[in-house]
Amino acid sequence: MIQDALRHWLDSQAHATLVREYEAGYRRKPEGRRETKAAEAAAVRLLATEDW
Repeated sequence: MIQDALRHWLDSQAHATLVREYEAGYRRKPEGRRETKAAEAAAVRLLATEDW
């Protein structure tokens, strides 16, 4: 049980580190207008295939 708790804690610490690194990278170089428009177009195409 302690081993499981420790494994969970270590996994959550590793995940938190990855999130912080991702956030720092985004702050250094946020998405520009071009990337935002491309993501929006992709989302529109994807969602257009859904039955609403």
